[in-house]
Amino acid sequence: MTLSLAWGLNDEVEIAGNHYQLNLEFSSVLRWYEVFQNEEESEHFKVLLALVMLGNLTEEELEMIPWEQKEQLFTVILKKIFGEVKNIAGENKDLMGNVLIEERPPETKYYDLIEDTPYIYASFRQDYGINLMEERGRMHWEEFSVLLSGLSEQTKLRKVIDIRRMKIPEKCSMEERQQILEAKKAVALKTNHEAAVFEAMDLVERRRWYEEKQKRGERK
Repeated sequence: MTLSLAWGLNDEVEIAGNHYQLNLEFSSVLRWYEVFQNEEESEHFKVLLALVMLGNLTEEELEMIPWEQKEQLFTVILKKIFGEVKNIAGENKDLMGNVLIEERPPETKYYDLIEDTPYIYASFRQDYGINLMEERGRMHWEEFSVLLSGLSEQTKLRKVIDIRRMKIPEKCSMEERQQILEAKKAVALKTNHEAAVFEAMDLVERRRWYEEKQKRGERK
């Protein structure tokens, strides 16, 4: 979805001839997103919750909609929240069909909409003078997203992200390395635990990490 000053925001969507008026108020989206990140919840539950919270559907209306149309509406909601998602390449396999474990570090996230709530709140107050607590129930998700991406370098969130992105120079003293690691640890995301541990490893430890990852892949 693209913010348009000319046409405004249109949250009405059509699926199989039926029209749905979505609720994309930013705090509602964040409440659903918190559940979406929970790996203990089933994908089925996440879909139905999105249709109720963001699709404005009642339980009775859900029962009347075929599952295929529910999936289509859920896909539209995801696109409006996250935009177009690029296809992820399939697993690399050898000539025997065995999955190859690539030597690449665990994926790192640089910010999280839920964990970084204090930084986001403070940064909106700092840059725009906006109290997000007062905007609950009023601000649209698209407006929130545009303002979030436009935060200046001086805001707390952007400074925290810079620390998380900071690379440890190859040629640095043990003291400098420790200072950087301590700074990164202070603002580390819980979801980045494996990546943070990997970053603190030396070359020998990283090689062992890759070897253990390969063994785990072979046992599956």
